[in-house]
Amino acid sequence: MVENVESVPIKKQNKNSKFKKLISGNLSEFLKNSSIHGIQYFSEDRSLVERGFWLLVLSFSVYACIALIKSAWYKWDENPTFISFRQSPVNIWDIPFPAVTVCSMYTMNRNSNFTFSYRPNSQKNASWEVGNASTFCDKQTNGENYVTEYDDANFSESQKWNEFLVQTSPGRDQIFSHCYWNGKQCDIFSPLLAPWGICFSFNMLNNDDIFTTNAHRSYNYENQNNISNWNIETNYPKTDQAVYPWRSVNVQDTLNFELQKNLSQIGCGTLNYYQIFLHHPAEVPKGYVDAINVQHNHDHEIIVQPDVTFTSENLKSYSPERRKCFYSHERKLHFFKIYTLTNCKVECLANYTLELCGCVTHYMPHNKTTILCAISNYDTNKCLRTAEATMGNFESGIWNDCKPSCKCLPLCNTITYNSKLKSLDVGNTQVIMLYKDTEFLALERQELFGDSNFWASCGGLLGLFTGFSVVSFVEIIYYLILKLIYNLGKLVFRNCAKF
Repeated sequence: MVENVESVPIKKQNKNSKFKKLISGNLSEFLKNSSIHGIQYFSEDRSLVERGFWLLVLSFSVYACIALIKSAWYKWDENPTFISFRQSPVNIWDIPFPAVTVCSMYTMNRNSNFTFSYRPNSQKNASWEVGNASTFCDKQTNGENYVTEYDDANFSESQKWNEFLVQTSPGRDQIFSHCYWNGKQCDIFSPLLAPWGICFSFNMLNNDDIFTTNAHRSYNYENQNNISNWNIETNYPKTDQAVYPWRSVNVQDTLNFELQKNLSQIGCGTLNYYQIFLHHPAEVPKGYVDAINVQHNHDHEIIVQPDVTFTSENLKSYSPERRKCFYSHERKLHFFKIYTLTNCKVECLANYTLELCGCVTHYMPHNKTTILCAISNYDTNKCLRTAEATMGNFESGIWNDCKPSCKCLPLCNTITYNSKLKSLDVGNTQVIMLYKDTEFLALERQELFGDSNFWASCGGLLGLFTGFSVVSFVEIIYYLILKLIYNLGKLVFRNCAKF
């Protein structure tokens, strides 16, 4: 009995010894036969100094390899795209002619009777009208004695403000002497609410095609044409059918219009020129930066130079954050039906202004219950300027967590319009707009570092520094897992066979 009890721990010790020997043998065989560089030196009978040297070399190689793979990962994850010139040029037939918005700096009709312009028997209304008119003009208006009584109150009736602007602003016939599109006489400039009052726009989409039902329609303007055979992503189909927005066939297809040169006699203001904005037909004009100043009594030729950026089909599977752009269906705006970078910024400015000031200006998109700002009030005007300045500071940091957080990115297929102005010293304030060439070079956003590039880079770095490859991975699986399991199975089977 004593011998049997003592034999139990001896048998367990033998089993543990065999198990350790089996693992050690498999590991030694892997170190001798592996294709990974340097590890075979650890299986041979070498001095401690020599083993330490190779351990240091292998450690440095692994560290350098990991650092470079991390750099490749960052490049793959953060900057997977690049923009270069497209191989084939784009014809002006394939893109819309720009929308052209004309704004007179004489924003109010000097002869308007502000005292009882459209709400008779109300001195309060007259005071409100003159007070707000004074923000656009000097105070040489009828009823200026009322100017200080109600000029500090915000108001919720956007209908009232817009009716006031329409009734007191110079009309289309007072701005334009004539207009020709592609040699045919036209009457196609439609009124538009802008920061400068009532402006007039050509080739802009219909309000119903630009704005959602969330945007309050405070005044029924003459509408532009409805969209026909056009899409903001694909532009025009290969068809000769009538389209809108209009487009040009060649450089002879021009927009030619003449502006009134004696507008100062009927309008009030301090700036003696017009401002013209070129923008995408699906966008509203924004800001003073891109304005073209047209002086009175000068003829002008505006050369249109489009900048078009396309996006490769390979990038559709990427997230918007990685490709740095949105497709139109990926981002929905509250007030605009069509997503563009400009529309996103306009909506963001409106939302931020409402949050900061408690009101918005007359030209910003808003819902029916939103209060409009009385811009003649000093504190309100200061708040509006602060909101615009803050927006300007944050536009470069699109994904900034600080307010305002707009998360606006360019459209993946983008069209912007640059211009070059040529002026003559004398003339009739005539403006001719045309393309420089029928074809132009476009840009394309392409895949710089795709999935295959990343894995190829990782494989190259692993092979360069350690000799690691797919075969090396199979060797690890074979020696340290499959063969180990097989040998353990044999060991268990032999032990069972003895009983």
